[in-house]
Amino acid sequence: MRIGIKIFLLLMTLGLCLSLRTEAQSNRSPQSQVDVLVTMLASGEVERVEILQIPARILTRARITPQMLEEGFSYKVTIRDIRGGAYQGEMIDALKSMQVRPRTEAPDLRWGIIFYGPDKSRLGALYSDQSGGNGVVGATPVSFNGRFFSWLGKSFSGCLR
Repeated sequence: MRIGIKIFLLLMTLGLCLSLRTEAQSNRSPQSQVDVLVTMLASGEVERVEILQIPARILTRARITPQMLEEGFSYKVTIRDIRGGAYQGEMIDALKSMQVRPRTEAPDLRWGIIFYGPDKSRLGALYSDQSGGNGVVGATPVSFNGRFFSWLGKSFSGCLR
């Protein structure tokens, strides 16, 4: 009986820690969320990166949201282990150039980049419209300035046609 209670308490504590981590991440500003992703990429905390796309030629009745993009993407490229790979340094440099400002309305999203840790946990996500100028960080609509999405398009457009 005591072992069952200890296991229950351990699971409850673990669940509380995970929910606090998720809540803390969602309370960060969009710029600080991007800065944290840069730090995690540089330190090797990001293992897998998924790049999703719905081409602009595909028309929809409503704006594409992050959830719609993740469920209905047309193309997906997975970098199974970015740590020490060809794209890690370039992705870090491109992300460092990114300046993020909140805006009031989310655009029609066409790109999604989702970052995962070695334990398969989701660390963060960035979404962008076709131009790369507007998007969503976490759940916040934003405008982007910098070269991240142009780098992304140049680096992966051949894979995503």
